[in-house]
Amino acid sequence: MENLQAALKASQSPAMKTLPFEQYATIGRHIGYAGYLSLDAIVWLNSVKFLRLPADRANRVNIASQRFWLAGIAYSIVVSLLKLNRLNQQAKAIKSSGIKEKDSTIGSVGEEAEKKIKLKTIAIERSATRYQLILDALDLWLPASNLGYVYINDGVAGIIGVITSVMAFKTQWDVIGHSK
Repeated sequence: MENLQAALKASQSPAMKTLPFEQYATIGRHIGYAGYLSLDAIVWLNSVKFLRLPADRANRVNIASQRFWLAGIAYSIVVSLLKLNRLNQQAKAIKSSGIKEKDSTIGSVGEEAEKKIKLKTIAIERSATRYQLILDALDLWLPASNLGYVYINDGVAGIIGVITSVMAFKTQWDVIGHSK
């Protein structure tokens, strides 16, 4: 439900209207994750015998779930790449808009401080986006392997799962305010 609301919000966001590719990829990411989570819940309910799906239908639901997950991750990677490109362009524009004359007026000092703050904000956003890109690049292998697109043995899949789980936990820990 949360992902569908986020997709709707992204589709109606005036800020996203100026970034159509980022907007469409964001919507795709949220729809992919919503489909995955919904179908994965059905797979789980079947595995604990709350639902009684025939084996062929349970397998089809699981495959559809993995496809939605793969699509959501792929769109998330696209969003991250587009966002990194946009942030790099913004940083470049800010750096190139430097004050040509070094005078000691209050305005130029204030503009320099504002420029530093903007660059710091962009650096923080770029760091978070790179982190998400790494997480998605690792996660991508799990549904791709489950669908048979690539072969990853269980040990490697387990290691990837542990790494991405720790990374996601750290992100959530930081969000709720328990960072250093």
